[in-house]
Amino acid sequence: MISEEEYDRITQALVIRLRQHEETVNKDSKQQHSSIFHTFHFLSSTIENNFFPLGSELPGIRQKELIRWFIDQQNEKKKYSSQEQVKLDIKKLRAIIEVKIQNNHRS
Repeated sequence: MISEEEYDRITQALVIRLRQHEETVNKDSKQQHSSIFHTFHFLSSTIENNFFPLGSELPGIRQKELIRWFIDQQNEKKKYSSQEQVKLDIKKLRAIIEVKIQNNHRS
């Protein structure tokens, strides 16, 4: 079970990372192609489990990369004292990502 507060905190962190990824990709794409991309809306997925900003042609970020980033961030903050805590956070992250994907497919 995950609290609403923790759900919101994790979701906010994932959104920040996705926005950072989008900015990096946009910067690289503009330098190479001078293209204009659509606004970032939120998460969607492809069969390969990449995340893409909806309504754009930006390359996505793989779920495992997003999860690894989050775990690394928490590890830097010394949040984990055991492998079980890491595994629990990975389960939570996967569940949150799945909810976001399902919500986007309904929209």
